[in-house]
Amino acid sequence: MATTPVRPPATAPINLVSVGIVAYNEEGYLEHVLDDLVAQRFPHDRIEVLLVDSRSTDATKAVMESFARNNDLPTHRFACVQVLSNPRRILPCGCNELLRHFHGDVIIRVDAH
Repeated sequence: MATTPVRPPATAPINLVSVGIVAYNEEGYLEHVLDDLVAQRFPHDRIEVLLVDSRSTDATKAVMESFARNNDLPTHRFACVQVLSNPRRILPCGCNELLRHFHGDVIIRVDAH
């Protein structure tokens, strides 16, 4: 009995990658994660960054807002940087915020810690 070889499906090019970070009180770690994101070699103009603050009581939201404000620096000009809110403070709700707002062909969730 002859078998027909299975061909992998053709893949479409990735035009936009959405990177989402949900954080609560991560000011001590978040800058390092964002620095790592800036260091990525994938073209920044094809990366959308979604930062979700879960009503942090430290400077997490300020770090996010600063990163969004500085998106026009030569070191990182991402397609979009948005700071979103997760008023319920629990991780699944923060992830749902990411899913409501992403526009990319691929979504990558990164932990802040």
